[in-house]
Amino acid sequence: MTIETLEKNIFGHFKYLPKLLGFGVEKSKIFDTVNCGLYSSMFNIVCGANLEQWAKHMQDADSLNEVTFSYAFEANYQYGDDFVESKIREVIQYYNNQPFAWWLGPSTNPVWISNILQELNFEASLEQAMILDLMTIEASISPIIARVTTPEHLEHFIQILEPYDPSARRFYKKLKNPLLYPLEKLFVGYESNIPVVIGTLYIDEENSMAGIFNVLTSENKRCLGYGTQMMNHLLSNAKGSNIRYASLCASSESGYRIYERLGFQSVGKFGCFEWKGYDS
Repeated sequence: MTIETLEKNIFGHFKYLPKLLGFGVEKSKIFDTVNCGLYSSMFNIVCGANLEQWAKHMQDADSLNEVTFSYAFEANYQYGDDFVESKIREVIQYYNNQPFAWWLGPSTNPVWISNILQELNFEASLEQAMILDLMTIEASISPIIARVTTPEHLEHFIQILEPYDPSARRFYKKLKNPLLYPLEKLFVGYESNIPVVIGTLYIDEENSMAGIFNVLTSENKRCLGYGTQMMNHLLSNAKGSNIRYASLCASSESGYRIYERLGFQSVGKFGCFEWKGYDS
């Protein structure tokens, strides 16, 4: 397992459903963009930033003669800080000044790109990238948790996520039949038929890795063990799918400690740089 494999899994999750649901997902040699047209940094995402590598490539006259530009962000031959800043400003314009999050993985996280993003008023946070070898654990399926397969399940999933991001309803309501998107599995857990916890599992069969996302518990049901039950359920589901590794990003110290107790190990850091939009 490599850092690049982990990044591919996390960025793959960001792009998978938006692409299949018909939102704007574009790939270039510099970075990939996900533009769902929503006022939300949860659904508008830039993945990675190979800006330095691309800028050096652009300096090679022979390469310039061979390259054809099919993507707007590639048609610029500048280099250095001015190049990076111009690319970032192009991206802001691309999102029409809507909120978006720019994720830099451990393998492509040069400090100078981070500094320029922050100088341009992006809000920075660090998330611990963590990995678990599923062969080392005994996870259990929870009887209170169901995979989202029906419109009712989907509505319950949205109800838990919506308080964190109102755009979640507009996005997930396009998911008419979740079973048509087998690599992204949504789950919802119940207490007396009332939804209390959700989680998402993204499966990368090629690299035998499952990414864990959106593990959220209703505010009035926290600290009751539902989050841990969901985590164990997701891990068991991944292991049952013949997946070797599970990955996630821990955004808080408390979450990091919980995942550490489950057996996850930190392997690097992701930088998440959020552009809030001009209307915020």
